Amino acid sequence: MILKSCKNIWAGADSYKALIKDIEGITVVLTANLPDDFVTPLSKAMMPPLMSRVRELWLDRAIPPSLEDMEQYKSSLGQVHELADMFDALHWPGTDTLHDWVKNAPRIWLNKRKETELDRTRNQVSIRFCLSIFGLCDNSNSQERSAKRQSERTWCFW
Repeated sequence: MILKSCKNIWAGADSYKALIKDIEGITVVLTANLPDDFVTPLSKAMMPPLMSRVRELWLDRAIPPSLEDMEQYKSSLGQVHELADMFDALHWPGTDTLHDWVKNAPRIWLNKRKETELDRTRNQVSIRFCLSIFGLCDNSNSQERSAKRQSERTWCFW
């Protein structure tokens, strides 16, 4: 039954939603079928590293770089908050990671947005720079470009 609950994780699910459902399913199976004497130490050993990996590998990657997917992002915040609350109710450790992710969601999104825009700007600058080096930009007339290339060639040989 536990193996059936893990199918999306092991099948390489690309969705954090599927991952959250699987984690909830595994939690239900563990708490329903195993004694508390076994589940409590297991949760203490398993939850902190698991929650860190969930954040790094799934949640941080699910942050949209633009406003277009904001509704889906808000939905994911609610799901993560519910998962953290479920673990809190079970008195399982490791929920701080999830609560912090939800609490810091605006700052995390803004940082992701800044990274995306900086990458886009760097890419545009590098493209323009490469085009200008090879004379493919039409920033000046052909005589000026020819004279500029000639002076660059002369300078390069000295």
